[in-house]
Amino acid sequence: MAIPVLTSKPSLIEFKHLKFLIMDAPKENNLHLYLKECEKHHVSDIVRISEPTYRKEEVEKAGISLHEMYFDDGASPPEDIIENWIALVQDVFGRRNEDGKCIAVHCVAGL
Repeated sequence: MAIPVLTSKPSLIEFKHLKFLIMDAPKENNLHLYLKECEKHHVSDIVRISEPTYRKEEVEKAGISLHEMYFDDGASPPEDIIENWIALVQDVFGRRNEDGKCIAVHCVAGL
């Protein structure tokens, strides 16, 4: 039986009061490792832009909101997803980010 590992180390991107954690897609067997990374970076929300590879209940149990914003790999996101993304960023960060919140985003490859 293989020991679960992170496929690749998540990348933290910070700009002013905005913080984003970019990662590849967790699987059911290594989700707990990704949730530890999310906790370390104060992730309040995860945006999943790929097909589901784990159950959202585990994420929600960790106190993190999961947002489904799937669109075809290599394609530009449709207008409704762009609008949902902007609304999420405004909701999480507002004018300031005094709580140090972070939004995690993942796709299959973590690009």
